[in-house]
Amino acid sequence: MGRLIILILVIVTVVVLWRAFGPGSAARAAKGRDRVGGTEHRQVAGPEDDPDFLWEIRKRRFKEQREKERLAAEELRSAEARARDAERRAAEAEQKARDAEKNTRPRQDETLRDRHDSDGESSGETGRTGA
Repeated sequence: MGRLIILILVIVTVVVLWRAFGPGSAARAAKGRDRVGGTEHRQVAGPEDDPDFLWEIRKRRFKEQREKERLAAEELRSAEARARDAERRAAEAEQKARDAEKNTRPRQDETLRDRHDSDGESSGETGRTGA
């Protein structure tokens, strides 16, 4: 009985070794790797199937989008700068107008002083001559 078990074990060992290292074992192993997720040797049919091509398209679109966003932000900054500059110019113009108005309009103190001086002179003269 022991000899029979040893004979069966030897036969099983030979079959397993033949399957593992015999002719055609490399092809079977390659098929097994492809199914499991090993190296895949597929042919690219066109540019839409090429992952590198698709990646380059995505990169180019991303860069174009970032460039558009950068230009929009730059345009917004320049518009804000133009608006600030226009506000500054308007404020300067208002200030110049106020300064010009102050310089051309006689001051109330001088006007009142002139009136008092002219009234005092005329009343003073009449007071002197009448006395």
